[in-house]
Amino acid sequence: MLAVFQEWLRLNNHVITFAYGQVFFTIGLAILSQTRRYSRLDIADSLPWLAAFGFFHGFHEWGGVFIPFQRRFFADSVITGFLVLQLILLAGSFACLFVFAGNILKMRRRFRLVPLGVFFIWAIISIGVAIFAGRNSEQWRDSSEVFARYLIGLPGGMLSVLALLRYARTNISSLDSPRVSRAFLLAGIFLAAYAAFAGLLGPEAPFFPSSIINSEIFSKLFVFPPLFFRSIFAALFAIHIFHALGLLEIETGRLLKIMEREAVAVVERKRAARDLHDNTFQRLYAAGLLAQALKREFLDNRTAASELNKLMRIINEVISELQTFLLGLVTTEGMTDLSIAITRVAEEARSLSGIDVRLKAAENPTFSPTRASHIVAFTRESLSNVARHAHARSVEVTLECEDNMLHLTIEDDGQGLPADLEKGYGMRDMLDRARLLGGEVSFHSENGDGTTIALVVPLKDDE
Repeated sequence: MLAVFQEWLRLNNHVITFAYGQVFFTIGLAILSQTRRYSRLDIADSLPWLAAFGFFHGFHEWGGVFIPFQRRFFADSVITGFLVLQLILLAGSFACLFVFAGNILKMRRRFRLVPLGVFFIWAIISIGVAIFAGRNSEQWRDSSEVFARYLIGLPGGMLSVLALLRYARTNISSLDSPRVSRAFLLAGIFLAAYAAFAGLLGPEAPFFPSSIINSEIFSKLFVFPPLFFRSIFAALFAIHIFHALGLLEIETGRLLKIMEREAVAVVERKRAARDLHDNTFQRLYAAGLLAQALKREFLDNRTAASELNKLMRIINEVISELQTFLLGLVTTEGMTDLSIAITRVAEEARSLSGIDVRLKAAENPTFSPTRASHIVAFTRESLSNVARHAHARSVEVTLECEDNMLHLTIEDDGQGLPADLEKGYGMRDMLDRARLLGGEVSFHSENGDGTTIALVVPLKDDE
């Protein structure tokens, strides 16, 4: 029975290979179609490389189905060209995994050239193998494929696993959502399984370890060929990565709504504070002045003067309590250490939005609670705008002191400011805060080239 099944697999190898290629092509198509949906997430910029991996790998597998049928129509040199293209598609698909991982890990620019360098190393080795193999085209093809799997496929796949797990740890753990973390963990596990099967189990080649660990020996031991397991693991990876991204989108949207509600609450507290200051305070001051005037009128009446003193004391106590209450309304940070306060805001924005927020603070200026609260609120509003509108991957917050002035710069790599700056973008509040601080704010933006917000305020605290 087992022999019959193995024979059936051998006879239907082209059908199985075509279905395997279809799995990867579908994965690429699905990821590409969903990239815009997840554009708010910083991982979205890496998804096209994952889609390219699916497309290239699918075309490579389909080449194994269609190239043999072309031998009767084309010369051997043309068929050799097709085989070279098939190998390039395989190596290119694995290189896309490399780039996908590098983007998530936010490697420096020079490290992003590693996939290209590894690809060229593989190409040089393949040329050397072709020269060594001579007319034995099958040995050259199998050896080149094995080197592509060893040099690019296995490390690229495992690096992608590391990137996903690190992304989950740094950007998702703070969301306190076990479902999202579990989905990313499962996606990483299935990608690791795929990388192991794709990187280690290729055709037999005349060198170690391919001579003892290859797809032919695996098929004899486990009946099913490696591509059967690779397709299953790849499909499961795609399912779980979509599930993880969907959950992450929901959680991010929920947290951004919380940030917006908190921003509205801050505005309401400010309005209440202004109303108290402009109305209630003025009436209390007027009542205090009236009590003082009455006291002068009743200097000879000790009883009345004593009662008026009590009234003035009560009014002063109420004014003091209201001042404390107002300070609580308008001050969101009780710290005068500005760099620590802004660090907390940056960490909060990083955890809520998933954007890479970096803080550069050359100095550590201190302000009164009220002035510090305005600067912190300015920073929070700027980062909130970036999260809601900019579609940025990273933001750099710079804090510098020069010529008795504080220079606060928030620079993102997003899509630039919207055309209408006043509606829904918080510009008025930021301009008001700059004016209250006795400073200036400027906005510089180019479409598709990010936005720079610069706040300059005096270091001297005149309050």
